[in-house]
Amino acid sequence: MASSTDMSRFHSLSLGGNEAGLFSYAQIVHLLKAEFARARRYQIPLACFVVRLDRLDSLRDLYGFRAKGFILDRVVRVLRREIRACDVLGQAPDDQLLLIAPHTDREGAQAMAERLRTTIADCEFEVEGKAIRVTLSFGGAIYQERNTLFYDALVYAAEEAADQVLRAGGNAVLFREPGGDADDGDDRLDLDQS
Repeated sequence: MASSTDMSRFHSLSLGGNEAGLFSYAQIVHLLKAEFARARRYQIPLACFVVRLDRLDSLRDLYGFRAKGFILDRVVRVLRREIRACDVLGQAPDDQLLLIAPHTDREGAQAMAERLRTTIADCEFEVEGKAIRVTLSFGGAIYQERNTLFYDALVYAAEEAADQVLRAGGNAVLFREPGGDADDGDDRLDLDQS
């Protein structure tokens, strides 16, 4: 359990720090492009997840901005410890995470996301002497059998699935097929920032 003294030493107020081994948004998009090209060339599956911390704004309102950053950092550390060496985790806009799992089909991706979700739900984080439990919402999409030509279709499908999970209350895993009818809303991840 992280102590409140750990929080006082926590200096980064955003996900952008390298302390937890998190790739920047530009880096994660670059890695996604490379993994997608490899998956297409060799016809191997590739899982992509948009991961969101449920009720993040409520945590900030209750415990302050530093607590929000502290909890995000701790969640990232747990996720980094639990994923495989070949998986990559990076930040995305609006305190979201992007997780790429090469050589992972739908069944493996479902098992992975459920394991990560329950691991975080079982963790207890201490902020200012108060024990806090948090949950995650996972939106996922799988590249397999040439189901899309574009890497960004994976991200859009995963983001739509994460949106749907959050609207349903969070703390769940949902997959969407890439390349389906997507809402072209302005709140989608901008993949041209890399």
